[in-house]
Parts: sequence; C-alpha cells; structure tokens
Amino acid sequence: MPLDAPRLTQIKDPGFDRVQPRLVDYFGRNEMFLFLALYAMGGTTLAGVFMVAALTAGYTTATPIIWSAVAGFALALPIVWYVTRRLRG
Repeated sequence: MPLDAPRLTQIKDPGFDRVQPRLVDYFGRNEMFLFLALYAMGGTTLAGVFMVAALTAGYTTATPIIWSAVAGFALALPIVWYVTRRLRG
C-alpha cells in the first residue's frame, strides 16, 4: 500500500458525524444487561401466562396461542423498562 493512500479511518462520510442515540447510551451498559436479563425472565413469564389464559378460554388453535405469546412479550417491554429504571435509581 502506498504511503500517500488514505486509510479507511480517514475516509469521512457526510452523514456519519451525526450521533444517533442508542439503547445502550440511554440506559448505560450495566442497566442494559439488567434490562436484558429481566426481559428474558419477564417476557417468557408473561407470554406463558397469556398462553395459559388463551388455552383456558378455549382457544386451542395455533393463531390465538401465538398472538397471546406475542402480546405477553410486547407487554413485558414497558414493565421491565419501568422495573429496571426503578432498580437502578
């Protein structure tokens, strides 16, 4: 490689200098790990509860059971976010 060739780190992208907020920047590294650990437990728990509720309500086909699991995972996001913020202060 010639000495006057630009390195990859020297190439500038006009839109690259704008910083986009990321979830790690919003929470912090330790809080992100706590959030993911709590979401892994809380999401599966709520999905399981919603699936059992759908089965006891008489919905035995695949579509309502899948949608109840999706609803459980979706509902767990704001709950776990709130719990993480309260635990980390």
